[in-house]
Amino acid sequence: MDQAVMNVLKWQKERQDAERERLGSAWTEHDLVFARDGFKLYRGEAGGPQDPEKVSARWRTLRNRLHLPDDFRIHDWRHSKVTNDLEAGENPVEVSANVRHHSPGYAMGPVRALT
Repeated sequence: MDQAVMNVLKWQKERQDAERERLGSAWTEHDLVFARDGFKLYRGEAGGPQDPEKVSARWRTLRNRLHLPDDFRIHDWRHSKVTNDLEAGENPVEVSANVRHHSPGYAMGPVRALT
């Protein structure tokens, strides 16, 4: 992951932490990287999953800004992170836990086609 991506993720975490603090008990923690904010707070959904269509639109914009291939998916970053961590000699149990795999064997399994 290059520094531009890291900057986006850092900015997102800071923005989301501020939103969580601002909303207090109205925020329902789901431990998501890109949670729904309180812009249109209704039915107690702040902190929950975002609308998939909006996420896809934002992803296309970001992907274009970073000059990533059109077929590069958000989930591909997850695969890259696991691969890079394992190649760097990180503990497979910790790598697996960080991406919430059921078992370290899943992270250590054969590479699957990203289609």
